[in-house]
Amino acid sequence: MVNTTSSGQIVKRASVTDKIEGWVNDPAFQSRIKSMLPTIIKPERFAAVALTSVSRNPALLECTPVSLIRCLLQAATVGLEVDNGLGHAYLVPFRDRKAGTTECTLILGYRGLVQLLHRSNAVSAVYTQVVREGDAFDFELGLEPKLVHRPKNDPDQPMLHAYAILHMKDGTKLFDVMSRAEIEKVRGRSRASASGPWVTDFVEMAKKTVLRRLAKLAPMSVEDQRLVTADELADAGRAQQEVFATTDLGPAPDDPAERPAMPSLAQQASEGDAATDDNGWGGMPPATAENTRPV
Repeated sequence: MVNTTSSGQIVKRASVTDKIEGWVNDPAFQSRIKSMLPTIIKPERFAAVALTSVSRNPALLECTPVSLIRCLLQAATVGLEVDNGLGHAYLVPFRDRKAGTTECTLILGYRGLVQLLHRSNAVSAVYTQVVREGDAFDFELGLEPKLVHRPKNDPDQPMLHAYAILHMKDGTKLFDVMSRAEIEKVRGRSRASASGPWVTDFVEMAKKTVLRRLAKLAPMSVEDQRLVTADELADAGRAQQEVFATTDLGPAPDDPAERPAMPSLAQQASEGDAATDDNGWGGMPPATAENTRPV
């Protein structure tokens, strides 16, 4: 069986498994990442998720292993599952022409951002919506802000605006509105504007974009803030290494024969999928100070 990368290169399935398995199943590497993962995520489960991500998107094989592993680590640290249909986070390859390499970019999904906000002790509810042509819509800013939206409920009409509302536990209501033009400008700067969720889930990304701007007013943990900032960097066309940890992951082993025999990643992925619920990462609860370590 073969896979075809985004550049048209044909990659054998065996080489896919060998490349990732050689990295994540190496005992020295597992020892290094164990201290970076939340305590309830085992390195074996992390390895299974890595294989599953690559099998779903073979173009990730073009990425440097370091960038792929770091994106997975960052998502695992805050308890968000990647590329599983839940819309929490996405792994998108990005070609760095200057360096001549392809880097993996972690794109925060709309539902992932909502989950991060719900963890905040200050936010009681999150609401977002898009405004389409034909809807009755008006808003005012200033000392007495107001937002009114009476949708026509016609999903075939073009989108004109997106807005987000945060209900704070102290009774305060905060909102922000972005026009379609503003959202398209954000998309135009993104490293992943022509692929990934900007193409497959534009409405969700529009909601996320306005919610992310509003989320700056809500308190978050350091890890959650780092992920939101990294997502902004991706939309600004900048490298996420500016905020992601630069921990030395060590070299990937070259000779599979030198590694001790371990269960195959296919077996691990199969076992992991059977035990995974909608929370992802084997049913891990939301990250807290007690069960996470800084990356």
